Amino acid sequence: MLQKLLQTLYRWLRLRTLSARLLLPLLGLMLASLLASTLVFVLGTARTRDQLLQQQAQSDVQRVESALLARSEVLQTSLSLLAHDPDLQQALRQDTLSVLTDRAVVLRSRFSLDLIHIYNRQGIKRVNLVTEDLYQVSSLLDRLEAEPTPLVCLVEGRLLLLSRRDLVDGSGILIAGLDLEGELRRIQAAEQLPAEISLRYEDSQVGTGTVPVAQDRHSMSREISLGRSAVQLVVSRQTEDIRRVMAAGLHVMVASTLLTTVLLGVLGYAIMRNIAQPIRRLYETAQLVAQGDLRQRVPLPASTSGEQDEVTRLSQVFNHMVERVESYTQELEDEKNRLEALHTITSELSRTLDPDEILLKTLDLASMATGRSLGMVLLRDPGGDGLLCRALLDEENVLRAGREALDPVAYGALQDVLETGLPLCIADAAGDPRAASLPGLPAGACSVVAVPLAAVNQVLGVILLSHSQAGFFDEDQVRLLMTLGREVSNAIHNAELYRYINEQSMHLAEMLTTQRKESSQVRAILQSIADGVIVVDWGKRIILANRAAQQILDISRAEIEGRTIDELPGLFMPGGALAQDIDRFPLLEDCFINVLSTPVVMDNGETLGQVYVLRDITREVEADRAKNEFVSTISHELRTPLTSIKGYVELMMMGTLGEIAGEQRRFLEVVMSNANRLVDLVNDLLDISRMETGRLKLEPEAVSIHDVIDEVLASAYAEIERKQLELEVRVPPELPLVQADRKRLVQVLTNLVSNAYKYTYPRGRIVIAAGSVDACLQVSVADTGVGIAPKDMGHLFTRFFRADNPLRDEVGGSGLGLSIAKSFIEMQGGRMWVESELDVGSTFYFSLPLNGQGSFVKEGSTTRRIECARS
Repeated sequence: MLQKLLQTLYRWLRLRTLSARLLLPLLGLMLASLLASTLVFVLGTARTRDQLLQQQAQSDVQRVESALLARSEVLQTSLSLLAHDPDLQQALRQDTLSVLTDRAVVLRSRFSLDLIHIYNRQGIKRVNLVTEDLYQVSSLLDRLEAEPTPLVCLVEGRLLLLSRRDLVDGSGILIAGLDLEGELRRIQAAEQLPAEISLRYEDSQVGTGTVPVAQDRHSMSREISLGRSAVQLVVSRQTEDIRRVMAAGLHVMVASTLLTTVLLGVLGYAIMRNIAQPIRRLYETAQLVAQGDLRQRVPLPASTSGEQDEVTRLSQVFNHMVERVESYTQELEDEKNRLEALHTITSELSRTLDPDEILLKTLDLASMATGRSLGMVLLRDPGGDGLLCRALLDEENVLRAGREALDPVAYGALQDVLETGLPLCIADAAGDPRAASLPGLPAGACSVVAVPLAAVNQVLGVILLSHSQAGFFDEDQVRLLMTLGREVSNAIHNAELYRYINEQSMHLAEMLTTQRKESSQVRAILQSIADGVIVVDWGKRIILANRAAQQILDISRAEIEGRTIDELPGLFMPGGALAQDIDRFPLLEDCFINVLSTPVVMDNGETLGQVYVLRDITREVEADRAKNEFVSTISHELRTPLTSIKGYVELMMMGTLGEIAGEQRRFLEVVMSNANRLVDLVNDLLDISRMETGRLKLEPEAVSIHDVIDEVLASAYAEIERKQLELEVRVPPELPLVQADRKRLVQVLTNLVSNAYKYTYPRGRIVIAAGSVDACLQVSVADTGVGIAPKDMGHLFTRFFRADNPLRDEVGGSGLGLSIAKSFIEMQGGRMWVESELDVGSTFYFSLPLNGQGSFVKEGSTTRRIECARS
């Protein structure tokens, strides 16, 4: 590999190229830079090594010193806590060794102490706790003075940091200590120090001692104070640290060399680019031009002075020569393109009938034929007097279709082309005012041409082209565009005719398909409906009967569809089942159907036929019949025992069985009240049963509303007075008689008045009014009670429904009164309704038609106010 690289370099140097001559000095400069970097490294390594080792050793000394001083403070703190411990004092006085040992063990574990001795006041050792390394340490009491400050001592060859403290009550002496050699090992492990650490200590009283370390080439010492003693702290770095420093210096040299090499390489590339690159570009451009690419030019540098070098002048001459060749070639190419464009457009127009495709291709080919000019194709709007931009070639050479509307009045130049049918050519748009009245000209457009699209006797639109070069469009191009305009106009006219015919045929086909689809969907839907459906057309012919209708009528499809309604006696004969809507029609024995009919009417009012819906309600009729029979039977069965209950209760209340006490009378009144309520409920059920079975017979007669109101109030006055309600009756003195069943009318009004006082709070107000309105007798009962919620208004007259209100549970009831009352009114040709507001009150109305046979005159005023006693 190295041999091939050297051979390539040798051949490159022998070429004596401009690049080689430039890069040779740079290679020499790179070699000199490498030598200089090596020399700098050799000279600076020793000094850098010593400085780094000195700084690291100083940092290690500071960290070890801080750790030793912190441990000395911990030693003093631990002795102070133990000296003030009352439990320890008492245990020492009582010579309780277990307590003394436990307290010493806790303190030693808490503060990580290596030695704890406890002596009594006679100087006898009671506790001796030492680490495994200090098991040979003997008595220390005679070596320490009674001072709280720690002292460094040499004890049996070991350096210890000791402190003595007397208990505050004088019951004993405490000695605690740290093994400095073990402390140094723990500090070195905790601080993760790679150095060797040692302590030297000399004292005439306690002897001389040291913590041995290995010999090293670099060390640093500092004298530190541990309590009352001064010791020498020595930190040494090993050979591995020196190698690490030298490796760091080597990395610095390598990085510096690589950086220098990169900078020299960039400098050499820049110099070669400024000198050799222009010549290479000239050579490459000449090759491309020789291959036929006449658009290529040699880039020329921007010159700040009038002088130019030989390479720049050579490039200018070369570019001028290529421009001349390109100009002659372009003229020949333009002529060729115009002829090809005319032929291509003519061929394209004969192959397609799509107007959008014709216009897009026309604009694209016209732009190519005129030198890639920009423009648009505008056609007259079929629905108005404006123009539509149907095709557009924008400044980014993007061809797209459109429907943008333009007003030709706002563009006078286009209006002239449309009216005269003559082309418009503007050589310089900046100096011609007509250019301002042309739409969609791109920025920088100088030359503009507008050519009409003229058919036989009509101008369909305009082709508008523009170019950034002044005087770009010549007479040959305008003639070519006029020819294209005529061909395009004829093609557009033919395409529009074809499109119209095609759209009409497609529309008819879609209508037919839609009609068939809808017919199939309707038939499928009708066949799936559970109810019977029969469809009859305007000629009274049955065109559809679904499966349900065939099953209900017990007749096949072939027997019913296609026949007229006159051929089905009993069904469509006058007065037959399907001649009108019938709720219940006994079709066969024990078979009932419900029939509904509706005409099929078009939007214009034309009637297409009739639709009949048949629903089998046999089960509903049988269930309804069974329910009515059950209600009637159970009601009759209940009346007999209720009559006996009421009779016997009345006899007891009359005193026939002896005197009745107050509490007994109250109980009998409750029984009588509930019996009356049960009788009312039975009567309501009987009335409903009679109405549904048709057995209820009304006995109409001429009735005076005055008498009815008086009769109702006579029975209700006790309850009204009990609740201290204000009662007002507003009835004119002269009202026509009404033809009605008096008994049922009293029952209706009684129900309304009872509801009024039941659902009105004490001291409320009730107003009963009557009058003649639109040939009807209208009666209303208004109260100031709890009112009815809007959500309950629609269900108010439904059987067994009771609206939710605060008095509902107190009042009680079955929810049948209003339903029966409304049925009685409707059976007599009247109607009933209600108006209510929650927490304000309710007003119930009913009206009956007047018979006009006379009137009844009531003496007295129109309005009567009945005042009730109020406490």
